[in-house]
Amino acid sequence: WLEFAWKVATQEIPRDTLLRNVKIPVMKDRFHCSGWSVADLYVQGRQETMLRFIHDIAFGSVLHTVQDSFAEAHAEREPSMNGEQCSATLALPRPGRIREFHSYAGQDGHRHDAKDHREAMTGAAGGRASDSIDASRQLATYYGRRSKWAEVEPYMQCLFALSSASHQSSAGDQFRRR
Repeated sequence: WLEFAWKVATQEIPRDTLLRNVKIPVMKDRFHCSGWSVADLYVQGRQETMLRFIHDIAFGSVLHTVQDSFAEAHAEREPSMNGEQCSATLALPRPGRIREFHSYAGQDGHRHDAKDHREAMTGAAGGRASDSIDASRQLATYYGRRSKWAEVEPYMQCLFALSSASHQSSAGDQFRRR
């Protein structure tokens, strides 16, 4: 999804492209029978007013996905290690690795919401708000330069790196319906 949204944001994938013709495996898998275009997916029914913003909407989708990965209701991460970088060739701060992605399906909506808003992020332990802000800033820099996916992908791999202690997705203990 992130590759698709990024390529729409940077116009590598034109807005009139049919989803079934997008050469990204997950998109072909999910939309192979669809007659929808990229524009239909992002601004269906609002083409007259929103079509000119489609690239920014797609970039917003990228930011939303990345920022949610730092919200406790969406993912459990290891603490960040000060000074740790993504790799020897990508000198950007590495956030804590992901232990688990949480599934909303089994969550109590009120518990989810309590940890899925600005105040919860800014008060989060382990520097999660700082990591989310750093990641958003870096992505905004890439977006401002209209960087190609090939340049952005290693950073996305860093942001979504799994912990060696990762496990199957669940609602998350503190968010489970009781």
